[in-house]
Parts: sequence; structure tokens; C-alpha cells
Amino acid sequence: MHRAGAYALSVSVAALVLGCNPTGAPAPKEEKPSGFVPNLPAVPTIKVPQVPITFTDGSYSITGLRKKKKETMGQRIRVTGYVVAMYEKPICQEGKTCPPAKMPHLWIADTMDEKDKLYRMTVVGYAEGFQQIEKCKEDALAGKVTELAEGVELPPCVWDWQMGHKYKIDGWFMTFSSHGFQDSMGLIDYKDHECLDCPAAPTTPQ
Repeated sequence: MHRAGAYALSVSVAALVLGCNPTGAPAPKEEKPSGFVPNLPAVPTIKVPQVPITFTDGSYSITGLRKKKKETMGQRIRVTGYVVAMYEKPICQEGKTCPPAKMPHLWIADTMDEKDKLYRMTVVGYAEGFQQIEKCKEDALAGKVTELAEGVELPPCVWDWQMGHKYKIDGWFMTFSSHGFQDSMGLIDYKDHECLDCPAAPTTPQ
């Protein structure tokens, strides 16, 4: 190889080794301005509800049911919680078209003032529609009892849920309900319930 070419090649290799700094001098340090404060987002606070996995009667809390998801998913369970919200059918102004109402459903939580949807659980399947609920309510207030043939069972029709009250609900813990609802965190497909703190119904003196 020609001497001049060899010299040029050695200089190029040296430049690569020294990080493109042929003088070999150390790279200048980056200095931050005085008083510099990085603008970082606040560390989020993760809320951990202070409730047991299960209560003394064997029913789950909402938190407990989800913690035991691998064991409880797809099973018929009982869960205890407060009714914190209920779906209301859309009210249409005259002359306007509203979307059709969804099937009645509500949300329960471990505390009666829970606002975060992440800690609520959907309950579905306690009524087929709002017309059914209105009819069941009218019949109940009128004291009307439907006589059924032996072996015949009516679908659920619950109209007297009370906001802020505590219920023990019996149902299937699912991600998809038989009524078309879905929730990756799980929902309750209703079978039965008991109100744990509702005022007793007044008795009629004989």
C-alpha cells in the first residue's frame, strides 16, 4: 500500500476509536443550569379498599371476588355490597328520537360513597326491561299475586332496589352475561338477593 494511503487509513481508525475526537481530549461535560427542577408527573396513589375477602356469612366483598378471580370466575357466588348507581332509561323530548333503552342494570361497591368506576361492579339480569319493572311494581303495590302452575318459574323482576343500601346478591360471576353485557373485571348475572339494612316493610293491622 502507498505510504500516504496507509497514513490516512491509520488516522481514520484512530478517529473512530477516539469517538470522532482525533485530539483525544475528553468530551465536555453537560452542565445543568442552577435551580433546575425536572417536571415529572406525580406518582399515582393506588387505593386499596380495606375490606375482607369474604364476610362471616361466606359472601365475598367486591374486592375479594376480584382478587379470587381465578377461583370464582364462572361460578355461582354471593357478593355483598352497596348499591351506588342505577341505570336510567333515556327520556326523550317530544318530537325527538332517542336510542333504545338498555336492559336494567346497576352498580355495587364495597362502600356506599364509591365514585370511582374501577371499584364498582355491574349487576345485570334482575329484570328484562323497564316496562316489566313498572308492571311488577304496580302489581306489588296493589297486592296482586300471580298464581303459577306447578313447576313454572317466572323470570326475575326486581323493582325496589334502594340507593345506598347494602345487599347480599346471589348470582353468576362472569365476564360475559347471558344478556349481552361484558366486563373484563367481572360482573354479576343476577339470581336472587337480600337487603341487609333496608327498613322493614310496614305491617297492616288485622
